[in-house]
Amino acid sequence: MIKREDIKREINTLKFVWKMANGQHGKIIFASILNIAVGVLPALVAWFFKNYIDNHQLDFNNLLNTTNLTIFFGLIIAGMLIKTVSGLIMGYAMPNVKRNIEINCVKKISNLPYPYISDCIDNRIIMTMSIESGMITSLIPMVYHSFIKAPITVLAFVIVLFFVSAKLTIIGIILIATVVAGVLLFRKKIKELNEKSFDRIGDLHNYFSEWLSGYRIFLASNAIRFIEKNLICVSKELCGLSKEMTKISTVQSVIIEILTISVTILFIIIATHSKITGTDFNISALILFPAAILFIRGEILKIISGYMQLAGTESAAKRIIDILEYPVEQNLNTNQFNEEIQTLSLQNINFSYTNSKQPIFENANITFKQEKLNVVKGRSGMGKTTLITLCMRLRLPNTGTILFNDKNIDSFNEESLLSKTGLVEQEPFIFEGTLAENIFFDRTPDIQYVLKLMNDFDLSHLAKSEKELYTVKIGKKERQLSTGEKQRIALIRVLVKQAELIFFDEATSNLDRENAEKIIDCIKKVAKEKLVICVSHDQLLLQEAENLYEIINGKIECIRTKQPK
Repeated sequence: MIKREDIKREINTLKFVWKMANGQHGKIIFASILNIAVGVLPALVAWFFKNYIDNHQLDFNNLLNTTNLTIFFGLIIAGMLIKTVSGLIMGYAMPNVKRNIEINCVKKISNLPYPYISDCIDNRIIMTMSIESGMITSLIPMVYHSFIKAPITVLAFVIVLFFVSAKLTIIGIILIATVVAGVLLFRKKIKELNEKSFDRIGDLHNYFSEWLSGYRIFLASNAIRFIEKNLICVSKELCGLSKEMTKISTVQSVIIEILTISVTILFIIIATHSKITGTDFNISALILFPAAILFIRGEILKIISGYMQLAGTESAAKRIIDILEYPVEQNLNTNQFNEEIQTLSLQNINFSYTNSKQPIFENANITFKQEKLNVVKGRSGMGKTTLITLCMRLRLPNTGTILFNDKNIDSFNEESLLSKTGLVEQEPFIFEGTLAENIFFDRTPDIQYVLKLMNDFDLSHLAKSEKELYTVKIGKKERQLSTGEKQRIALIRVLVKQAELIFFDEATSNLDRENAEKIIDCIKKVAKEKLVICVSHDQLLLQEAENLYEIINGKIECIRTKQPK
């Protein structure tokens, strides 16, 4: 049973796609007109030859002469050329539509509240945006093939059949109505399978990537059979999902084939008993009817295929539409935080993730102070990284207040808060580009200050001058950096930004002792002037902590406040 809400969602999906095709409407309309012409052409050809045969009283022998065959194949070639031109025009338009979707998403994401962006990242919405925009873009050729050209082609042949025989028209309409009813019966199952397939296939491909990236570890552990077993299981599940989709598609195709055969048999019976039915079945009718049935059958298959694609793409479109339609209130919080951050306080903080029953923080209270090396430890999964995201307002607590200098951060503009904060992660993000691009982004820095930091943090071998900053390229394809070098570049990036509150998330965990000591020396230098908070379980860093805290049962407790010897 089709619900009005389902139809409305599908129409909204198509409206959204048309809106995203802004600037390409002319090409799409022109390509659609050409494609409609290709769809109507077979019916016109059939009608022309039917009249030609009747008017000249031709039989099979004099029908297939050179002139008639030339005209026939000339029309076929013309149709193929028109279809090719239509395809080329649409092919040039589609990448632009995909680009429009991605650009609109990127622009909207850059204006979204930061906690919402974090949720998008957790739900893989941003990561799969390019794939989903491709799926949505593919709806445009699907619409003009399946929902415009195919129905018009069917209608054209039904009209032609009507002029041949009213009885034939009734048979054609019965065929169409029965097939459409069969498709609607499978609608819900098709939609469920498509949604399940997209989500699950995305997860499974991620597993593939994770396991393949860990192949060396499995080899070193003599556990190659383990990864083989898991990859085979994943492959089987992917195959199972594909089989389910194929099963539904096959059942629909079988229904159409049975109906087509039944209608053809019905036609033969009527033609055989033409004297009884009172229908004059001449040679033109005998040629036209099977051709019309075959064309109608093919176009109905396209309509079904298009409908299945729309059902599968609806979920992807909804995720993109949710981003683009997320309400953003302009100038919601225009207050700028212009003070130097000297203290960070958490008051009665409660937080738990949406899909988790176990709270991360329960009435957590703590105050971190400037010019001290503050280190927070805790077992994995206890909330060390979550603490950072809450303090940077990348997530919002369920209840409670976070304060900078005893002022509630909710009272200030997000950008002004983030301009004061910085983050150095366990595996810093380094992209293909120059040192300057990786450190400055789009800022205009003090070059001498940057070169001094490069020297202080033992990175002068990468760049000793302004020219080298702008010419030395780093990244996987260029000069690969060690994890320690990445950490120090990330720290310079934060200092160039002039951040006053700097978080280190397991910054020394993946380093050897020599590089870990270098990073700790850098952190200690920074902690003399900035408010520094490190989350870590690295013993080297814990020993150097001046204020040491631990996350225990949702609380943050201070366990040491003196300078270690």
